[in-house]
Amino acid sequence: MPCSNGPANRSRGFTLIELMITLAVAAILMMIAAPSFKGLLSRSNLSAANNELLGAMNYARNEAISRGRDIVLSATTSEWKGGWEVEIPPASASDPSVTLRQYAALAPRFKVEEKNNTTEITFNGRGVPDREICFSISDTDTSANSSPLHIKMLVSGSIHSVPDCL
Repeated sequence: MPCSNGPANRSRGFTLIELMITLAVAAILMMIAAPSFKGLLSRSNLSAANNELLGAMNYARNEAISRGRDIVLSATTSEWKGGWEVEIPPASASDPSVTLRQYAALAPRFKVEEKNNTTEITFNGRGVPDREICFSISDTDTSANSSPLHIKMLVSGSIHSVPDCL
């Protein structure tokens, strides 16, 4: 049977021109989506940092309540973004403190500030902090376009995400 070059035997696929047009459209769409994806990623990282500090505050408060004694949440360096730890303070000057949990430093682009510029918070045995606390966590990368997040702990011990540390 002879071979015919009619429509039934025609090869199916993309031409080079169709492939180039598809790739050009895909590249344009990716260039449009990339900035918003960067903002989404930045907000997600900022939220993760906020949640880690919030979790540490809750952990320290719960440990103070369950142990019925003072528990300290403190920055491991001179600023909070360098990491923090939860510890049982020493009973006397000669006793060492007992570290319950340590948290790693945040990425260098994050800024963490506490309203009273303190680097230590003490929770008593009832889970009440020694003062009202308000943290602001922000991303210093200006291209991220993300607004700061705030955590406020009242002297009653309740913790809330708030719009601002006023």
